[in-house]
Amino acid sequence: MKFNDAIKNSLPSFGLKRIRLKCDPLNREHDQYKAYSSYEGYVLEENDKTVSVFIVNAPDELDPFVDIPQNMIQKDDKLAGIKEHLIASIEGEAMNVAVRMIGQLNDLTSIEAILKDNGLTDRDLKEIYREYILK
Repeated sequence: MKFNDAIKNSLPSFGLKRIRLKCDPLNREHDQYKAYSSYEGYVLEENDKTVSVFIVNAPDELDPFVDIPQNMIQKDDKLAGIKEHLIASIEGEAMNVAVRMIGQLNDLTSIEAILKDNGLTDRDLKEIYREYILK
């Protein structure tokens, strides 16, 4: 119990991808996941067929560490789109390190901090976001 609470409180700071599970009640393959009270979790490991996930707020009698079929994962690609646009918008030799770091991050606040550390201003970021929204 204390171990699971410690993991749950620590995971957001690790920068892991947070996902939502899609559980179709008519699909018999998903029956074992219906007992979980939450359908959100953090990806610990991925392969071609399954994703190892820590389920947030799992009931005490169930293991919060589960392997989920890939077809049950609902991914949010909004951040991927904005990251791609940010990378395409920044130029220069000094930004090569920033580009590599941005590719590994999963939250916009950290991405903005790296860009600001590499010389971009709030005004620059606002202009890049404007271009992204208007495209």
